[in-house]
Amino acid sequence: MSLAIARDVHEIKKDYIRIIQGIEQEITEEYDEKRMSFQDILKILEATTYHLLEEKNVRIHLEFQCDDDFMTEEHYELMAILKNIVNNAIEAIDGAKKNGNIQISEQLIDGIYEFRIKDNGPGISPRHLPNIFKMGYSTKFDYKTGNIYRGVGLYGVKATVEEEFGGSISVSSVFGDGTQFTIKIPAEAIS
Repeated sequence: MSLAIARDVHEIKKDYIRIIQGIEQEITEEYDEKRMSFQDILKILEATTYHLLEEKNVRIHLEFQCDDDFMTEEHYELMAILKNIVNNAIEAIDGAKKNGNIQISEQLIDGIYEFRIKDNGPGISPRHLPNIFKMGYSTKFDYKTGNIYRGVGLYGVKATVEEEFGGSISVSSVFGDGTQFTIKIPAEAIS
């Protein structure tokens, strides 16, 4: 009887090992931890941004459009770029004391991924617009604390887009009516 129990335990153990190996193989084929889909990046951006909006008690609606989902190892950099611009839009809309809308879109056009971040905030003054990508330039000032912002966010965004990805970033803004950032990155640089 002891021999029969030992044989059954051995067979169960072999089956268990085969199941584990099968699961490991399935997981490694489907999930590459170094890469992330752009759709998942947007989901994380949405969740973290709505959490921030809730904390700040700001009423801003986010709209996402992902035309060409792709896998990328550059997910940290893409998230940092998008998060910086979205956070700037939130601060601008919140500072204008109005409800807002931010649209984030992505599409592939002739081998170039084009990302657009558009808001209906107060816009950027024509006087400030030429300087927003300069290191140390900021128009933000916290009247409650007296803190002047550092002016490194958009400078870092531009550096990442241009130097790391070989892309371009541009901005258009109508003072009093909103701002749109357009980022173009060659597909081979991020996919």
